[in-house]
Amino acid sequence: MTAQRPNPIRRQQAPQLEVLTIPSDPGVAQAWLTVPADARGLVLLAIDGAENPERGVEKAIVGLLAARSLGALITPLLSGPEQHAIAHGAVPDLRRMALRLIEASEWAMRQKRLGGLPMGYLGVGVGAAAALIAAGDIGKPIKAVVVERGRPDLAEHELAKVEAATLLIGGELDWPQVEEARDAFHMMRGQRSLHIVPGARDPFGQAATRDATLTLAADWFARYLVGTATAAG
Repeated sequence: MTAQRPNPIRRQQAPQLEVLTIPSDPGVAQAWLTVPADARGLVLLAIDGAENPERGVEKAIVGLLAARSLGALITPLLSGPEQHAIAHGAVPDLRRMALRLIEASEWAMRQKRLGGLPMGYLGVGVGAAAALIAAGDIGKPIKAVVVERGRPDLAEHELAKVEAATLLIGGELDWPQVEEARDAFHMMRGQRSLHIVPGARDPFGQAATRDATLTLAADWFARYLVGTATAAG
């Protein structure tokens, strides 16, 4: 009998998150950081707003990243009022969101304990396009990107500038989003992969698909960040 593989989300205890403030537009913004002792890379989680990162998807992905020797910096891209406005039909300012992610990246590069680590972006929902725009602007320092749902196609001309290995994840049941992810895939020129999750509308949010999809994302970062660190070291 073949032994079943342990569920990585349920078995892996998420590391403690350090609350800090980083420069942002405007002023400073709250963020959360965890860096394992054996860290070989850093993933910036581009989330919509200041949710509680000690629960839900953020907590799960942080634990999976730590198990792969990867740190995490959770960086909200929207203020409370901006979230409220978007929920009521306002168009998100993707360029401003990308700028906030770039500012967080530059802050991380200046930190002694983080500056030498290969970096990646995880963009979810409205943060997906912002993560791709930021990756296109920064260039080589960003080695890997994973985006789930959102509108990655809205990054438009920046997509051709993205040098990072990029994984686009969509749910089979959200057909318009799948088409948008395919559009983004074809606009990109670098290393990329498109993964459509069968039977899902919200791959990270649905219990039936969350574990496998988050593991897929974590493995992508391990491949392109830890692999980069190994080659460099």
